[in-house]
Amino acid sequence: MKPSKYQMHRFFLYFRDVQTENSYRDATIERTIRFTQATWMIVAFLAILFSVLDHRFFADNTGLVLKMRLGLVVLAAVMFLMASSLKSKKLMDWNGFIFIFFLGTFCNGLIFLDITQGFSLWFAGLFFVFPGVFTTAGLGFRYSFFAMMTVPVTFNILFFFNTPIQMTDFLFYNVFLGGMLMIYIFTAFLVETNLRRNYIAVEQLKDSIDEVKRLSGLLPICAKCKKIRDDDGYWQQVETYIQSHTEATFSHGLCPVCLDETYGSKKWYKKRKTRESE
Repeated sequence: MKPSKYQMHRFFLYFRDVQTENSYRDATIERTIRFTQATWMIVAFLAILFSVLDHRFFADNTGLVLKMRLGLVVLAAVMFLMASSLKSKKLMDWNGFIFIFFLGTFCNGLIFLDITQGFSLWFAGLFFVFPGVFTTAGLGFRYSFFAMMTVPVTFNILFFFNTPIQMTDFLFYNVFLGGMLMIYIFTAFLVETNLRRNYIAVEQLKDSIDEVKRLSGLLPICAKCKKIRDDDGYWQQVETYIQSHTEATFSHGLCPVCLDETYGSKKWYKKRKTRESE
């Protein structure tokens, strides 16, 4: 059986048919660009805003943190500009990955450098990291998924070998990270699944409307053999044409008139007709 052009990968949510995937991307790219630009503007704004707290939390590491913030602001500006470039539309698939990976690494670095030795305020920054999976809502779930996995991995690499916090806080961080990870992955999966299914429903409706319009018009039909001429100029049997344009199927038989014309001279047919008339 020929696979449907709308068949999706079960987990990574992309259409296996390349043409369908490209058409879907074209239909959603404008929304993705708007989301991308808005989120990177927010990132730049928050990176600058919270810099006023650096002296309090980072002491001698304030200069390093400032460089990290500047790097994040520059990245946000580059991504904002590239989002509006026609040549970088393929990059939109990776926007969620870039957002989560770099912002997650930045927040993990702030937690690591925090000198308060307690529950870090900067852990709250991860609440802004995981929603990055929605910056490309409908595109790039498979890339964002792997980026989300890097956040807890990076966290544990930083703190397992050089732990500036108590073990109870370290365990609490991991439990919280795991919970957020599962919630956002599941939610992002549902969002992209529904967006793609809505696209399928709209496209199938368009196809159905086109078929109705095609079948409701005048059909050129041969006056002798009753073949129908299709849109490409080819002549087809009536049943072939209908089967290719609708979901109808045919079962063949003979009407009473044709039965008489075909078998009227046969003895067995005459006997059968006699029995039926008695």
